[in-house]
Amino acid sequence: MTIDGPVESGIKPTTIRGCPRVSIDVGGDDSTLTSDMRISQSKMRQIRSNNLTFKAINANITVYEVVLSDTAQVTDRIFLDADIMLSFYESSIYKSLRAMAPMMRILHDVKVTEGHMVLEANKFNVSSGSYITSEVENLYIEPLHNGYGKMWSDTPVTWASASDLTFNVPMDVYGSGSLMFHADSNEDADGVLSFDSTSKVRIIDSQVQQVVMTAAKGG
Repeated sequence: MTIDGPVESGIKPTTIRGCPRVSIDVGGDDSTLTSDMRISQSKMRQIRSNNLTFKAINANITVYEVVLSDTAQVTDRIFLDADIMLSFYESSIYKSLRAMAPMMRILHDVKVTEGHMVLEANKFNVSSGSYITSEVENLYIEPLHNGYGKMWSDTPVTWASASDLTFNVPMDVYGSGSLMFHADSNEDADGVLSFDSTSKVRIIDSQVQQVVMTAAKGG
């Protein structure tokens, strides 16, 4: 897809959708070779809209570097919706984010600076060194379409939210670092850390150092 000039939808949302079985690279430069469709950082900066959705039909989305200025002209939320797999391959930052896929891989940092972050998948894989954070609002980790989800997490990994941090999936934890859960990360005494009845945290590797849970209130 070529976007050489401004694309403006005003207060209406914009959706970038590949044809069936066409995967999409989001962010980075135009040299990425993971997918047939590439929406680089420079192309994202041309888009002005309310919400911006990337939809991969029977295909994957791979996210490369995205900085806040890349989506400065999107006033609200970024949606990443892949029918097969969504991979956060490099660090990415958004105002607000909802990401959905049957399989989600988090290999690097993911951050939102204004709104909520919602991550939905049936299978999550989280790599060591990842820092997933919501700087102002809530962070939710949920199964896709109210189904059953499961997470496998290496360590060290940090989940942090300035407000509430909610897990609705169980996880198996391995590696040689610590697993950190931090609600109320801005320390304003308003943040709940919640695990629903299915979201047990199970340590499956004796090398894991510790699990640390921090919050201002009980769930």
